[in-house]
Amino acid sequence: GAPTAWEMVHLKDDGVESSWSTVSFPFVSGGDIGKMTERLPCDGVWLRWTHGSYNYKWHNAPRRQIIASLNGHVEASVGSGDTRRFGPGETLLVEDTRGEGHCTKSLDGVGRWSIFIALP
Repeated sequence: GAPTAWEMVHLKDDGVESSWSTVSFPFVSGGDIGKMTERLPCDGVWLRWTHGSYNYKWHNAPRRQIIASLNGHVEASVGSGDTRRFGPGETLLVEDTRGEGHCTKSLDGVGRWSIFIALP
């Protein structure tokens, strides 16, 4: 059947360690244009390109944000060793602004396009 929510991976922290979970944004309306969630307020949008050799060691997210991957594949790891991979069309809610953070790297050697949506 049709989905009832937009689900995405959630990268969060407890002030010390980063960890993975999932988060859902329920669809509240629909019709001829498709299903939609409630409006999400945002503080800005960045369009980003990174080299295919991208390998960024431990860092925190600079703000709460949703990242949408447009092409290529990236891997993100947290301190426990738990690793997730993301590819074209996938979204990620990033909220690990404190603590140890995470590592990210390109997996396929191609330049990667992504969209960052800052959340309040």
